Amino acid sequence: VGGTKGKALSANVRQIHADFVEALEKLHQVEYDVMDVESKKFDDDFYEFRSAIKELERRLGSVIIQGFEDCVTVGTAFKLFDSFEGLLEREIIMADLEKKQMELVRFFGADLKEVESIFNSQRDKPVVGKNLPPCSGAVKWVRALHERVKDPMEKLASLNKLVMETDESREVTELYERIAVQFEEYETEVLKNWAKEV
Repeated sequence: VGGTKGKALSANVRQIHADFVEALEKLHQVEYDVMDVESKKFDDDFYEFRSAIKELERRLGSVIIQGFEDCVTVGTAFKLFDSFEGLLEREIIMADLEKKQMELVRFFGADLKEVESIFNSQRDKPVVGKNLPPCSGAVKWVRALHERVKDPMEKLASLNKLVMETDESREVTELYERIAVQFEEYETEVLKNWAKEV
């Protein structure tokens, strides 16, 4: 786990893993036949194992939330979620993360508005490198803006369905689609103007 709290959070994850291995080992080392349906010891041991797993999931959810709160960009939040990919579907963790996923949608919506503002304010005179011709520089500039929002949007679509079905998520999706169309139209316009000059 990265960020300013990364070292402490990573230590917590390692401890959670060690506790999981210990609980699993305890279940593996039972000395009775687990296939014996007459024995009730397995039910007790398995209940104890499941209880330990639920507690570990709560702890892991807490670590993910602390890591999320330390994220400063949409990209870093998605990297955090990616690092726990297989575990995010666990019921306890999913319940903890639902509110944070809504925050992520809001965070991404604000980022989209910022990108749209940059696009609208610089579209007539985009900031391009000194060594780039104006047309290819403008195309590169608009593609970079599009790339900045494209990857997070694709990852946003993979969030919890309940989160993505909210009105706020739909608005963010519509804003992204509108901006993406503007980017494509701008690139086409720049290329057409360049073709006329050639």
